[in-house]
Amino acid sequence: MKKIGLKIGISAVIFSILIVLVISKHTQSIDNFGFATIHGHLLGPDTPWMLEVTYAASPALWLGLINIIILYLFFVAKRQGRALYLALWLDGAIIIATVVKTIVGRPRPIHQLVLDHGYSFPSIHTLTATICVLMFLALFKTHNVKYYLFALVGVLWIVMVAASRVYLRNHYLTDVIGGATLAYLWTNILWYINYRWLRIIK
Repeated sequence: MKKIGLKIGISAVIFSILIVLVISKHTQSIDNFGFATIHGHLLGPDTPWMLEVTYAASPALWLGLINIIILYLFFVAKRQGRALYLALWLDGAIIIATVVKTIVGRPRPIHQLVLDHGYSFPSIHTLTATICVLMFLALFKTHNVKYYLFALVGVLWIVMVAASRVYLRNHYLTDVIGGATLAYLWTNILWYINYRWLRIIK
């Protein structure tokens, strides 16, 4: 419990700092570093697979898939507690991120390679990818080689999604960091609630 509390505290501080920096418009150096690194050093000028990554990580797609699983658990498997917990995990995170987007009201970067609408901070693509990876790791935790291999692949997937959003100029670097941090914060809050009171997932 103390370890989870520490994770909540650290991620809450990081996310709060990001919000303050974004609102006060003090993220230019960080965000310029993100654009310069991804466009100038990591990727060439023509990287079509970045578009495929951002499409594959569509929040609508993963929201639909996870909610189909949730409906199965609720109505067929009769595991209503787990179904509602998973719904709160993903759907709740997206709702929170949407509220934060509206409150912060950060415009998206200019010169987008693929047009996207709405506010920029935090990145819901990155948040959704992080939540899904953390969800699968938590539900299928076995501490064997396959688990750690999946964890590595999951982290690489989150990085790829975040990089694609910055590469396409749909988000700033601080947006994708904010999305991943919010996902980690929300996950640990739910884990705390689970261990403290619910015991739905062991």
